[in-house]
This record gives sequence, structure tokens and C-alpha cells, in this order.
Amino acid sequence: MNMRAAIISTGGDGAISGSAQMETRDLYSLCGFNTGNLAFWYGISRHIADEKDYIPWSFDPDEVREKYDILVFPAANQISADNDLGYFADRFERTGLPCIILGLGAQAPKIGAKFQIPAGTRRWLDIISERSTMLGVRGTYTAEVLSTLGIHNVEVTGCPSFFINPSVTLGSEIERKLFGATKQVAFCQGELNANQLGVEQKIFEWAYTQRAPYICQAPDRMVSLARGRLSELSRAEVEEIWRFLAPGILTEEFIQFAQQFFKVFFDATVWLEYLKPFDLSIGSRLHGNILAVQAGVPGIIVPHDSRTNELAVTGQLPIVDADTFLQCADIERIKDAVEFDGATFNKTRRELAARMAAIIRDSGLIAGRELSILSGGEDPEAIQGASMAVTEKSTRNVAAKNPHKGEVRRSMGAAMSYTHPLHVRSKGIWPQYYGLGTRLRGKIFYSDILQPSDEWSDWEGKPVSVVSLTEQRPETYHDTHNHYQLVLSEVMNFTPDTNAIPFWGDAAAIANGSGAWGAFFSARSAYYDPATMPSLTLGASAPEGFKAVPQSDFDCQLTGLEVDVLNGGKPGVYPNKAKHGIQIVGFGNPNSHALSVICENFDCEPEKRKGQFESGIYFQNSIHPDYGRVLVSDLTTARMGLDFSQTLFRSGAIQLKSEGPGTGIIFDDGRGGEIYTGTRWVGTETPRWQTIRMAEEGIRIVSPDGKRELLAIDAYGGVYLNGDLYINGRRFHAQSEASPGALLMQVARTLLQRILGWLQPSPDPRG
Repeated sequence: MNMRAAIISTGGDGAISGSAQMETRDLYSLCGFNTGNLAFWYGISRHIADEKDYIPWSFDPDEVREKYDILVFPAANQISADNDLGYFADRFERTGLPCIILGLGAQAPKIGAKFQIPAGTRRWLDIISERSTMLGVRGTYTAEVLSTLGIHNVEVTGCPSFFINPSVTLGSEIERKLFGATKQVAFCQGELNANQLGVEQKIFEWAYTQRAPYICQAPDRMVSLARGRLSELSRAEVEEIWRFLAPGILTEEFIQFAQQFFKVFFDATVWLEYLKPFDLSIGSRLHGNILAVQAGVPGIIVPHDSRTNELAVTGQLPIVDADTFLQCADIERIKDAVEFDGATFNKTRRELAARMAAIIRDSGLIAGRELSILSGGEDPEAIQGASMAVTEKSTRNVAAKNPHKGEVRRSMGAAMSYTHPLHVRSKGIWPQYYGLGTRLRGKIFYSDILQPSDEWSDWEGKPVSVVSLTEQRPETYHDTHNHYQLVLSEVMNFTPDTNAIPFWGDAAAIANGSGAWGAFFSARSAYYDPATMPSLTLGASAPEGFKAVPQSDFDCQLTGLEVDVLNGGKPGVYPNKAKHGIQIVGFGNPNSHALSVICENFDCEPEKRKGQFESGIYFQNSIHPDYGRVLVSDLTTARMGLDFSQTLFRSGAIQLKSEGPGTGIIFDDGRGGEIYTGTRWVGTETPRWQTIRMAEEGIRIVSPDGKRELLAIDAYGGVYLNGDLYINGRRFHAQSEASPGALLMQVARTLLQRILGWLQPSPDPRG
């Protein structure tokens, strides 16, 4: 079944339908008493790709429990001293559903301020903590407030409105515009209270003198003015606003300016579209400026409380404090006072997006397109084709509070993508086939880039730095590795008599002439120099500042496939259970090779072949010295053992190291004899001899046709010769009439004469 989410939002997906026909009072209520809420409602609608509905704060818990699988709450400044959410706690508790909470913030006059949290809000916080994998909060201040309450399943994610624009280089665009020419400016109206008087009067003055748009969010009186609904306001209410913002101009001038330049929006997408042509946005409103940034326009925030300051700092947004703002004579001075780094913004946004996406995915939902692109996750909009079922388990925390929701099952199309936005795969490029004419098609892609700036952890999840391989020695080998696992599939098996299989690949060739590969692995090294090779596909993926070594020094370790067998039980010898590294099993009709080692162009002429291996099979101190066997055959019969009939070896078909009996070639467990090398006699230091230890009955040499025995030596030293004997060219005919004894005497006499001749001194050449 599909996961069905209930999103708590009175403004739906960030757009209020039929707003033009509504009274401001009702419209303002639907906006949550601030039109800026539309920004994160729109954001959350884009960040959850599952089936979803929008429910009001006054939802019926029983109805929600029956219709939905999970509650999603795009939060704001719910944690404050004057906000008791006891009624909200009751509704959440009665649903019994797991939760996703994103963008939760604490509101205080300033960062670090201590305040008393109402009992109802405290109870609500405990409930959502218990029913959420993690609470996504606006910043470290909120995390600290929750920590004092004993709530620690907290992750700083910022606000859902941070991730509306999927561009991974948005910060660079903002930085370029921020420090470029400024012609068109949009101003954001802020809070109408005494603490903000100086800031708000200055913002209004700039908007008025520049005849620039003044975008209103709250209170409802400002919204009515921006809508041109003067009939909804009394003269006293209008004059109160005029006296606060612009006492230096006439009331009628103020009203005329308001009717022409005050703006308000009830659709986040319309708001975004309106802001795109501007060069700058400025004001104390948080989401008005965040939307400007998402539209690609620098939005300078003048924070007025902990909530706005915390979120601005978390997102690395352009910010200037109120005192500095009041001292600046014009917009250019404001821009000079802003510290903003596009690269830091991009990195921070990517990290925050990854955290928010993880909360969504860990809760059993699918993260939406913009969030997935920024965090490097799968793009649900790329999902198409046949459906596949994906089953996930909710966390134990969630399942314990809601056992009947423990297993989540969702259907999705077969095509998925988890692609780093800088990887050329995001452009549809297959770098493995660069320059080839191979026809390509695929369904599931995991494409990432490992960059020097990436964070690493140890086995306990603690942050660590990458270790230099120059520190790797035999005694430190296990502690000097840096492993990045793009896909880690793992199963812990606590069920006897079952097989745990984390990966299973099965391909079936059905059409005549088709092929099937169960798996395909490749490890490659590719030289890339951005200074001389800008057009290669690797250039789009290389991190900024990447520098290449000279190509003559380029070297990388490659391992096509490593299979680790970590045996914590009995040795893998009979009668114990087997422990295999690789097991190849044939089924059906007879197959070809269990293991085939080939290279590029292996079937072409020798000069065209590439990528040949130095060794076919290489064993490195990995066979047990007492009972280990390098190659074993348990076949009853086979046509041949080793077939080297097509290969001419230059240094021997087989090279053996032999040091005495038992170290050479042994036949039939020793009963058939042995060939070895070593000293002539045990305990002597004679030069190396080759020894043939005959079989139990003897040794013989037969004719080429195998039908006639030519020479035999029995176990007692008897020599049987069927043929002529030649010694130094002299023939001794085995069929002569001489007796065997006489023949042996002739042979002995001839040998003695030869030996005496060898021993006689050579004549002195001097005479």
C-alpha cells in the first residue's frame, strides 16, 4: 500500500484558492496570521513526494488515524513562553500516528534567552519526540532549548523554504548579484512594534523615496491596505499605521502610496515569480527574504528576534544587524556591511537538505525532487515504467508507539535515481562508455562524487579525518583504510536454517540470441587534468580546485571485486559447515567456463590486445599452512586436468619449488611414486639432485603406442631391458648369443676403460 501523509497546513500547498473573493479576516486566518507561512507550506508540499492531503490545525484525530499513515507538521515558532499547545498535544496523541516535524523553532527576544515553556507545549514536545525519528529544528538555539527538556532526537535542518530552488550553485548566483549593480529593490515590511520603530521607518522611507514595492505579511491591517481594502479598516486604524511608518508625510500621500506600491501574496509561486526581476530584497521579514533568495535574488535580513536570527544564521543567509542597518546611509552601504559567501551557503544548504531528506526517508516517505537533487538523493519525478514494491521498516521508536504502523510499504516506478548534482549522470551522460557507440538503457542509478571536503566517521559514527596511506604498514593495516560505501546492503540473520542474502542479481535471457549477465563490476582509473583536458566528461564532476599530478606519476589501486569471508565460527573444513569466498553453481544444461579471464580485444591480433593481467590467480599468504590446498578437484572423472595445449610457455609450463621428499609431484597419495629435488641423501650437503621415487611395484618406460615395455626397474632394483643398450656410442645388442653374464662383463669393462681414460693426466704441451 502507498504511504499516505496528512500535512497540517491551513494554507494547503502554499496557495489559497479563491483569495480574491475572500474577506481579509478569513484569508489572513487561513495564512496562519502571517502570509510568510505560505513559503514553508509550499516547501513541504514539494519535499514530500508521497500521496498527501492537507488538514487544518483543528483536525479530527479519529478521522486522521483512519485515513492516514503519518502526520507531517511544517512547524514555525511554536516554542515560546506565551504559546500553550495543550490542545495540539491532545490531537497528536489521539491519532496514535508517527510524526515528521520540520522547521521547529524557539522564539525569544534574543539567542540564548531563557524562558518558561507552558505545560501544554511541553507535553506536545514529548509526544512528537516519541513519535518522530528525529525532530527537524531551525538551528542550534532551538536544539539547546529542547536538550534542556531532555529531548535529544534533534537534527538542525533549517526551514523547508530553504530548498525550493534546486540549483546547487544558488549561492554563487546570489553572491554575484549581491555585490553587483543594484537597480530594482523590493522591501519587506516587518513587525509594527516599538522595538522595531527605527528599522521599519527607515525601510518604509527607502521604499517611498524609490517608489519601490513594499511587501506586506502581517498584521491583518497591513494585508488589508496591500489589498486596497480600505473599507475593512477604520480611519483610526489607517492613521495608526501611518503614524508608525511615515509621520513625515501626509496621511493621504501615505494611503496613495499604499494603494500603488503595497503588495501581498496568497500563492507562494506567484510571490516567487514576482521577485525574480529584482536585484535585491531587504527587510526584517524572514520568509519574504527567503523567497527572494529562492527566486535567485539576494535577500538581506535585518533580524528582530531569536527566531529570525537563528534561521538566518543556520542557512548562512545575507544578514545585517539592526544597529549596523540604522547607521547605513544608503543601500550600497548596507551591501558593504553584509558578509556572505556563496560557496559556504551552497555547502550549508546541501548539508541541511541531506538532513531533512534523511528524516523524511527514515520515516518511510519519499523525499521530493528539489530536496533530493540538493541532497544527492533519488529524484521521484524520474520514476516511470513498471512499478516495484519497496518495503521499509519504521524506526523502533516510531513502531513502538504505533505498532500497527510499523511496516510501511509503498509502490513506485522502476526507474530511480540517486545522483550527485555535479555528476555527469545528472545530464544523462554515461562516462563508462565515453566515445563508444554502445546502445544504453537503465532503470536504477546511484551516481555520486567523493570530494575532499566530504565528512567521514569511524565505525561508531564519530567524526574522523581521512588517514594518509603513507602511514599504512603491515602492523597498522586495519587502521589505515578510508572506505566510502555508496550502497551498503546488510542483513543480520538470527533465524537458524535460513540464508541471508543482501544482494541478489538475476537476469533472464528469453529471446533467442539474447544475453544475460547476473552482475557486472568495473574498477577504473582515469587520468584527468583540468588545465589541459577541459572538454572531458570528468570536468563537469571534478570539485573546485582539483589539480592533477603529471600523467607519468599517475597511479591508482584497482580491485574489480573483493569478497570478504569473516568467519567467527569453526574452521571451514569437513565436517564443519563450508565457508566459501566465491561459489559458482551451474544449473540446467552443461555450461561453458565457471571462471573466464579475458582482456580488452582478447579475440583480436596480439598487438591490439590491452589490459592483460600479470597473473591469472594469485594467492598471497592466504592458504592454511597445515591443511590448506591451493587447487582442489573432487571430480570422480574428467577428460583432462590442466590443458595448456594451445600455449607456448617461455619459462616452463609449471615451475615448482622442491626441497626433498613430499615437496615435489606425488602420485596416488605417494603409492604411485614422487618426483622431487633436493640433496642426494638426507643430512648431506651434496648439490641439488632430482630424485624419482618409484611406485610401490616399480617404474617402467613403454613404447609410443603403449604396447611394449622397453625398460622396467622393480622395487628390488631389478632392471629389465627390452632393446639395445648404447654407451658412448657403442652398441650392446640385447639379443646377442653371449650369456647375460658375459654381456655385463663387456659393459663393465667398457665403462672402466672410459673412467681410466678420464683420469689419465693430459700430456705437457711444452714436451
